[in-house]
Amino acid sequence: MNEFSKGTLGHAAVTYAKAGWPVFPLQPGTKDPFRGSHGFKDATTDLDRIVRWWVQQPTANIGTPTGVVYDVLDIDCRATGDGFGLADRLAAAGLLRGAVARSQTRNGGEQWFYPKADQQTRSFKGRFLDIKANGGYVVVPPSLVPADEGVDGPGRYSWLEFDIASQGQELDGGRIAAFVNPPRHTDSTDKTPRARVAGSIQRLADW
Repeated sequence: MNEFSKGTLGHAAVTYAKAGWPVFPLQPGTKDPFRGSHGFKDATTDLDRIVRWWVQQPTANIGTPTGVVYDVLDIDCRATGDGFGLADRLAAAGLLRGAVARSQTRNGGEQWFYPKADQQTRSFKGRFLDIKANGGYVVVPPSLVPADEGVDGPGRYSWLEFDIASQGQELDGGRIAAFVNPPRHTDSTDKTPRARVAGSIQRLADW
């Protein structure tokens, strides 16, 4: 079943659902669910429901919940910076192997798709990089969202690589978090002032 012309948002939504990706509609030109909806909790692979949604709103963007089929490494791009440098370091450390798909986002960032790993969404503040997993969602191509002011982005989502037939490899959010924010090493040397060592005050008093 596909009542939509190839290349349209409705056609893409039905195609994702046929491949087992649950989808839900987003307001045209935005990343936001429709008011009154339940957001990613409404996501489904029910083709009849999906067709009704996109017949009613042909320009609705497409969202898919993360942590259901795939987790996503979201490399952001802003006027104040981007996460590509950090992603390069993670890749060099062997922490980003096994992506099955890669898309470009509206600002020129990227989203890398990995088999779900039953983990929570993580946001690395100020690092322009997130892991979207349980409790999150992403916008998928060919959705259209204007790029942020001051960013020379494409204003659309498009696929760069797509190989979901590959087994892939799960994204290890815990190891990535430890790499991004390594634990601080504390000095275990006893810095207790000599005058406070047990017994020292009594010896002073006796003297």
